[in-house]
Amino acid sequence: MSNLVNLDFTALKVSRENYLQWALDAKISLRAKGLGECINEGNNASEKENSRAIMIIRHHLMESLKEQYLTIENPLELWTE
Repeated sequence: MSNLVNLDFTALKVSRENYLQWALDAKISLRAKGLGECINEGNNASEKENSRAIMIIRHHLMESLKEQYLTIENPLELWTE
């Protein structure tokens, strides 16, 4: 069985060399899905919106970064780490 992952944009590399492109793509993707507020300070996002946002952000991290940020459940906290 193939290990293909369907990504909307390139995952953030461990070296973070693609951070600027990743951050722009992630922000655009979250906004397009109505979740852009989740990564803003003092937001009023619901638990469901936060869960969807964290899922999108984590889905676009390389595996070792996912492990590093495994316990973070708030998209704003993960975004600012």
